[in-house]
Parts: sequence; structure tokens; C-alpha cells
Amino acid sequence: MTRRWTWLLPLVAVLLFAAAAERNEALVAMRGRMGPGSGDVLRNAPPLVALTTVAFGGLRGLVADILWLRASRLQEEGEYFELVQLADWITALEPRCSEIWGFHAWNMAYNVSAMMSDSEDRWRWVRSGVELLRDRGLTYSPSDPKMYFELSWLFRNKIGHPLDRSHMFYKHRWAEEMSVFFPGQRADWPAILASESLSGRLRREYRMDPEFMRQMDSDYGPFDWRLPDSHAAYWALRGREAAGRRGSLACDRLLLQALVSSFLQGQLVFRPEEGVFLTTPNMDIFPKVVNAFEEAAAMHGETTLPVAFAGFVREATLILYTFGRREQAQAAFNIMRARTPGATGVSGLEEFVSVNIDRALKNANRERVVVYTEGFFYQGFLWLAAGDVDKAAASDEMARRHWDSYVSAKPPESLRQLALPALDDVRRHAYGRALIDLPPALAQKLRDAAGEGGQE
Repeated sequence: MTRRWTWLLPLVAVLLFAAAAERNEALVAMRGRMGPGSGDVLRNAPPLVALTTVAFGGLRGLVADILWLRASRLQEEGEYFELVQLADWITALEPRCSEIWGFHAWNMAYNVSAMMSDSEDRWRWVRSGVELLRDRGLTYSPSDPKMYFELSWLFRNKIGHPLDRSHMFYKHRWAEEMSVFFPGQRADWPAILASESLSGRLRREYRMDPEFMRQMDSDYGPFDWRLPDSHAAYWALRGREAAGRRGSLACDRLLLQALVSSFLQGQLVFRPEEGVFLTTPNMDIFPKVVNAFEEAAAMHGETTLPVAFAGFVREATLILYTFGRREQAQAAFNIMRARTPGATGVSGLEEFVSVNIDRALKNANRERVVVYTEGFFYQGFLWLAAGDVDKAAASDEMARRHWDSYVSAKPPESLRQLALPALDDVRRHAYGRALIDLPPALAQKLRDAAGEGGQE
């Protein structure tokens, strides 16, 4: 009985496809009314995307929903490799859905990479997540702020933060790539813009606009473009631009986080042949970070931005003071008092620093302990140039004491993941910074007093 009617199955299938084709135009129109670009046939799309768009037509949303249910189950079961292939199919069906691209990139950069034991393999999956959003996702949704947010987040969180045990490997590899364009801490924009090989590669391979980068350097920097936070800021700013007049609060938050991080660790000392990767403060951008906070607050009128701003100027006051920038430290302190009257609980800048410096070091993370340690070393070299050996020795001792206190409180496994730079490298950079900042006569006195390299 069953065999007798099996010949009807192909006929039924043909009739159903014919009915679907008849309704396709109406379904496409309906999807078009549901959202911009949701129902149109994509131009310049790869063959697979074009095929699925035409073949499924208005029904492709239903197919994508079914695949999403399967993807959710795979996520719960931890079947991340199968999820990669499934997500590829879903992006082919719904190429303009930012949530799908973000989900796919997150799975590759976080879940699949974590399954790899080798840092090179982990980096390949993290980089694949970046490329997926940058090279494919943005092709279909160049005006969607969410796509830029997801890309900025990968640079800010996955590569920039010390959350992954291979985070230093990621930073090294990215810095090596970017060193082709930016061999030092500051970009040579006239040379880059004049060179088609450099500016062309930035556009083709990294989808970055060199002229936009140059303007961003002027407005918010200067940046060290070998660092992930600079790229996090770039993509967040592109997301704000894509959002239009009102901007994107999510992108602005990421932009501000990246700017604050660039203030704390925005200069890179990179000697890959020696394994040296040392980030230090970029204090020159302090007034621009302040302007960025004020600009975002004026745009959004959002209540959490002032809280974040108060935290920034509070820490900036301590760091600027530690590095001997008394005028800027006083300016930061004045901003803090004006925005949060009575919150400081002290009479002036000197008392504020005295009360808060130990508290800041006690709660410091990896980046901040490097910043404050370098600041104390730097202050010691300034005292040494001024001829006050006792104060120089006290600053040096304070730097070492706080460093040792931080290191001794961390378990060995945590220290390995943090991958702290060598203390001698931190001190050497503080010495070099002091030589640059001091007038020539005092710089020579420092050389004479400190000995070659500042190590004696």
C-alpha cells in the first residue's frame, strides 16, 4: 500500500515548490516591509549567498529560524565546530542580520579558540572571528552600528584584555602585523598616505580608511596603532558614524573605554626579537579623552557616562601626578571636584594623592600596576637629575615595594597568564622617558648620576 503511493511524493514536492514560487514575490515584499534590506536580492554577493537568496526567496527566514533552533541546541551541547558550519549557512540565508554575524564571530573567537591548546591555533580562530565581521559581515551591513560594535568588542575584550591565557601571543602577533605600517609609536601619515602600497593594503586587507585614521589621530590621539585598543576605538568610532546624528550609545561606551585604556597603556615598547612587549601611559591624550566624555554626555544625556568620567579623572589625577605632570594633575583634580563636589574629602591635590595612591595600588590590575611602577621609577629619575639622591632612592624603593607586593599576592598560574613585563624593562623605559622629558642640561645630569642605561 505504501509503495503504491510513493510515486505521489515527488509530485507533491513539485506542487509545493510551485506554490512557494508563486507566493515568493509577496513574501519578499513582506520581508522588505519588516526591515531595511531584509527581502532584497543582494548585489555583488558570493555565489552561495546569491543562490540561497534566490532559491529560498521569502522562505529563507523560516529556514534560518529552523537552523537557529539547531544552533541553540549545539551551543548548549558545546558542539562548537559543528556550530561553525551551521552559522555559515545561517549567514548565507540572513546576511544582513548583525546578531547572526556577532554570534558566529563570538563562537569562533571565544568558544572554538578556547578548545585549542596551541597559541597559534587559538590566534587563528580569534583572527577568523575578526575577519568574519570585518571582511564579510560589514560587506552586507556597512551602515549597521551593531556590526562595528561587535568588531570593536573583539579588539577591546578578546585581544586587549588579559582574559585569555594566550592574550600576549595575540598582542604580539597583531603588533607584528601592524608594524609594517606603523614601525614606531607614532604614525607617519604623510608617508602612509603618499604610499599606495601602504594605504592600499590598509584599505584592501584591513578595510580601514587611512584618511579616517589620520583624522582620528588628530581628534582623539595620537595613537599607537600597533595596540588593539587603537583598533577598538577606530571601529567604535566608525559605528558611531554609521549610526548617524544621534550616534550609538553602545559604540560610544566602547570608544570611551578604548580611549581610557589608551591613556593608561597607549604607548608600546616592542622588541619582538627580545620578547619585550611593554605598554606605558599615553598621557598626551588626557585632554582629548576629557573632550570625548563631554561630547558623548552631550549627545546621549546618559547617566552612567558621568560616573565613568569621574572614575577616569580620579585615576588620571594620580597617574599624572606620579609622572610629575603637576599642572595636568591639578587640572584633572579640579575637574573631579567640579563634577563631584565633596567627593574627594580632601583639601587639595597633594592630600588627595597621599590618601589615594596606596588604595589605587592595592586594587590595581595588570595594566595599572605597570603604570604606577613606571611612574615611581620616573619620579625617582627626576629627583636624581635634580640632585636629591635620598628622594630618588625613596621613589625607587616605593616602585619595587609595590611591584613585589602585587606579584607576591598572585598565585603562579595567575602570574603566568598575566605575563607581566620584566621589572628592569619598566625601569629602563621610565629612564628613557625622563631623558626625553628633561631639559638637555638636566638630562645630562641624570646620565652622569645614573650611569649607562640608568641601571646603576
